[in-house]
Amino acid sequence: MKLRRIMALSLTMCLTAGIFTGCGTSSKNSSDASGGNSSADAQKNPVTINFWFPGENKVSDDYFVNIGKEFEKTHPNIKVNPTVLPTANMDVDTKLNAAQLSGTFPDVFISYLLFMGTRGPKGDFLDLKPYIDKWNEKSDIFDSAYAMGTLKDKNIGLGFYPAPV
Repeated sequence: MKLRRIMALSLTMCLTAGIFTGCGTSSKNSSDASGGNSSADAQKNPVTINFWFPGENKVSDDYFVNIGKEFEKTHPNIKVNPTVLPTANMDVDTKLNAAQLSGTFPDVFISYLLFMGTRGPKGDFLDLKPYIDKWNEKSDIFDSAYAMGTLKDKNIGLGFYPAPV
């Protein structure tokens, strides 16, 4: 079950990044592209993914909730459970700490870049590189998006929204 969650997580991260960068997904079964199990096996064992993202405003929040709904339409064996987080990074960090202690850490987390540097070295994020390497549409993502989420030769995230100040 844990391997299935990891594969679903990596697939979701890749597809979500594809949506954010304006790249679509193919009509192929995306689970197969990322090394997932057969669709018959997946229907016997549906997966729920807890998807957390920092809240900003109603338009932004609705956008991310709708991404989950769209993903469910193309992957009926996967349920996306969205959670809107506080906007302030300190409040998000507090929520992540509580989730980690209670064993409820999210499967997919839209993170501030700050957390790549503070939580990444602690091993809080899965290395997506083995899944990205198998993904048929990995070339649809800009190299800079992969670089943004790379820490010590591991892809612990995919950059999609750099915002210069």
